[in-house]
Amino acid sequence: DDHLASRAFLLADRVIDSGLCEYTYILREESTTTRKDLRKNGRDLYTVCLDLREVFETIEDRELKNWMVDALVVKYLHIFQAGKLYQYGDEFIHKEFIRKNAKRFPTRLKAALFCLSPRIYWHINHTSKRLLGK
Repeated sequence: DDHLASRAFLLADRVIDSGLCEYTYILREESTTTRKDLRKNGRDLYTVCLDLREVFETIEDRELKNWMVDALVVKYLHIFQAGKLYQYGDEFIHKEFIRKNAKRFPTRLKAALFCLSPRIYWHINHTSKRLLGK
């Protein structure tokens, strides 16, 4: 999804927001969307992030490029959080990717905490979401 949507938007001459939000998932028992252990999802998403980072390097509009690259960091941090990937070792700790690609201020704050300690990042994020009811 990330590969296709990102590349389609970058190739489009124009994009129109219809205000409709339509997306259909077909859930299978062993699909990545229903899996409890998200390590494979984490590996796959990190690979997608690296691939898309190369694609985004070709964007001439600096503001758009920074926004797109920052979105990759947000995606990675989301799967890191959802999958509790801190508990599986260094394979899932990509500090350099996070540090280099966090562009927006809120993402840079998260990146700084993540680079300090992925485990502490996860616990603070988890606690704040619980307190905010998210």
